[in-house]
Amino acid sequence: MNTISYITHFFYNESANQLYDLLNTYNQYNKKIKKQIQFIFIDDCSHINIKIPDKINLNIKLLKITDNIQWNQPMARNLGVLQSTTDYFIATDIDCVFQEKLLDNILNNVFCNYYIIYTMERIDINTLMQITPHPNTYCMCKKRFVDLYGVDEDFCGHYGHDDTLFMKWQEHNNSIFKKLNGKEYGYIYGSKGYQKNTHNLKRDDTHNYKILLNKLRNNNYSRKMCRGNWTPLENKTYHE
Repeated sequence: MNTISYITHFFYNESANQLYDLLNTYNQYNKKIKKQIQFIFIDDCSHINIKIPDKINLNIKLLKITDNIQWNQPMARNLGVLQSTTDYFIATDIDCVFQEKLLDNILNNVFCNYYIIYTMERIDINTLMQITPHPNTYCMCKKRFVDLYGVDEDFCGHYGHDDTLFMKWQEHNNSIFKKLNGKEYGYIYGSKGYQKNTHNLKRDDTHNYKILLNKLRNNNYSRKMCRGNWTPLENKTYHE
């Protein structure tokens, strides 16, 4: 692949230092990688204003969802993919950091096609011990994602299980899952626990678990993507 989109989302009510730390890390990667990646950040209606620092030299689209809906990750991901301009994309969480080696390998040494979804191995950013990969982090074809209606937005407004159904829906439609070996391709730095001080939303999955069971039982995946309102905030282009 010559180019790829890197899509993630966030919601902050106090500090966006987590985002700025991520940007500073990627800003130090080699020029070729920075030129090849389109970073798409979705602000999920944060309570503070977010601005990309002038010193950050990356290809960046910053978009903001303007509807104040809790746990709106499915729409955030769908919006990011629909606004991407590359054939393939990486979807991940804001607290994940991809090693430079991993991004370079995804761009230059990984065979991608319409049906393959790649998952990646994670190591704890503090202990460097391997931890379980999260199902909401993967690399895949944009057309495949859109053809199968993205992430089901019926889960928006409550916590959990949208990523579980997404994976099962992809499996049901014959997507092929492959895991990239971390020793060969590189790792994602993550954390065993949730990042603190970014929001105070409750993680109660009772409501969405009922939705998950119903959808698995009746195979009724939502067909409507990006139901809410959003606005573009920034569009930066990498320069030599």
